Amino acid sequence: MKAHIHVSATKFSQNGIVLPLTLILLVILSILGIMAMRNATVGSQTMNGVRSYTMAEMAAEVGLRYCEEVVKEQAVPSVPPKYTTEIAKIATVPVVSANDVTTAAVWRLAANWGATGANRIVVNSATAVGNKFKYPPQCMIQKITNSSGDAFLITARGIGNDAEYDAPTGKVKSGSEIWVQSVLTPAIGN
Repeated sequence: MKAHIHVSATKFSQNGIVLPLTLILLVILSILGIMAMRNATVGSQTMNGVRSYTMAEMAAEVGLRYCEEVVKEQAVPSVPPKYTTEIAKIATVPVVSANDVTTAAVWRLAANWGATGANRIVVNSATAVGNKFKYPPQCMIQKITNSSGDAFLITARGIGNDAEYDAPTGKVKSGSEIWVQSVLTPAIGN
């Protein structure tokens, strides 16, 4: 007797699930990679903004302290005299009454902050402090008269290193710019 062995071939249906699954995973990984790069870029831009703001804030504080020293020097001159050029600029600024300081302050006029502004005092960039800034700190001093005596309105501004600054007009087109003010009443005889 002959035995017949019958082998039947079973057809397996292949739907090709591996290729679509791989493509889906590849798209997901690409999206995750793009999001990670975007987050890194946004983080970097945020840190650059914070750094620029901090530099502008430091420049404004340096300008304010510098002009405060000029006012103190004017009240009690040192030997040899310091800040002679800066003190001479105070004399050219019109004196304003305390009642008119909000409307007649010289710092409010944009032209005064330009390169030819006679009232603007620029912190010397050759000093150890002044050379840390792309745009040197600036300040203005205006004498205020009131019933209790004279005082000085000091306005300083700092410009961030990333700012787009137009030196002839003194205008900041973009970037960080910080303004600070103080009123100083020097004690004469101290």
